[in-house]
Amino acid sequence: MDIKTLKDQARGLEQQGRVADALALYRQVIDQLDSTTLIIRELPLFVKVGELSAKVGDGAGAISSYEKAAEHYADDGNTPSVVALCVKILRVDVRRTAVYFRLARRMLDRGHVEPARTLLVDFAERSKQQRLLDTLQAAATRPAGDVQAILAHLIESAEKSLKAREERPAAPEAAAPRAPQPPAAGPPPPPPAPPPPP
Repeated sequence: MDIKTLKDQARGLEQQGRVADALALYRQVIDQLDSTTLIIRELPLFVKVGELSAKVGDGAGAISSYEKAAEHYADDGNTPSVVALCVKILRVDVRRTAVYFRLARRMLDRGHVEPARTLLVDFAERSKQQRLLDTLQAAATRPAGDVQAILAHLIESAEKSLKAREERPAAPEAAAPRAPQPPAAGPPPPPPAPPPPP
């Protein structure tokens, strides 16, 4: 079956409320196009699959689709599309902030220095990280080679920090609730004070 027919069928199923069936057809289209250059023209399909995956409760599938689209947009230095997809990813899982740094690195590796800086500025503004924002804004006035080195350092530092945070054991508050523990044994309480004299 050709791509147009599959997309039309998927749209029809979606309009009928058969989201899971529509999702399967959209995924089939992506599978057929993924190894071709035609996939670039169909990047909105990744977004559609992400939205439908989220709708059926498949957060991991939604994030995966959003990330694939964001990677293609990052390769082209398309910051507005990358930012929009990062926001969608964070709506599914607020802990996925590392996606900003991974995509900024991808942009930087492909020579998109200013788009990578702009992406990190967006992250700093959204997460209210003033020191990072100040550093990124100061970098904008530097020569391109300096900016690239500054961004590479910031990304590397952030990735290390995020990795350390992921490897850290969960805080007791985040762990499963425990039964109350008896008070720790310590020295015996002091004897009661003698009664006052009459």
